[in-house]
Amino acid sequence: MRGRLPLVVALAAIALSSAAWGADDFDPGGRRKQAPAHPTGRATPRARPASSAPRPGQAPSALIARYTALVLAQPGSPFPLERLAELYRARDGKLDALVADLGAAAAGDERNGWAARLALAGVAALEGKLDEAVVAYDAAAAERPSDPAPRLAAARIVERRGDAAGARARH
Repeated sequence: MRGRLPLVVALAAIALSSAAWGADDFDPGGRRKQAPAHPTGRATPRARPASSAPRPGQAPSALIARYTALVLAQPGSPFPLERLAELYRARDGKLDALVADLGAAAAGDERNGWAARLALAGVAALEGKLDEAVVAYDAAAAERPSDPAPRLAAARIVERRGDAAGARARH
């Protein structure tokens, strides 16, 4: 027994040390290991393209056409309209051309007319003309009562003003 004791102690020491080695990379949040730290101790920021800058090889007019199609295809979605407004502001400095383009689409095409009128209401909201936007959203909701997008957008505006009961009534 005396000859085996150093062997048992040595095996126990090896087992404990290997458990300690494996514990330093244990992450209770998951199996993903973190990237090694930057040599200076600070993380390097990733270079991100400017939000209104076109991709290489893509003209601003192509982006405007693409986002206009998205706005008309998804009239209740706020992101494509916000991005389209950003592109017009980057190109022209204001949204007058966007209002004119959407107004022409609202008057001309029956298929995209309702979506263009809804987008015009969204542009009014982006410009801070909240009363005009609510009136336009109400008109769009009256035109298509089964579509929840204009009622929800009007309710969001009313709620931002602090009228929770009015927002619930519109929803």
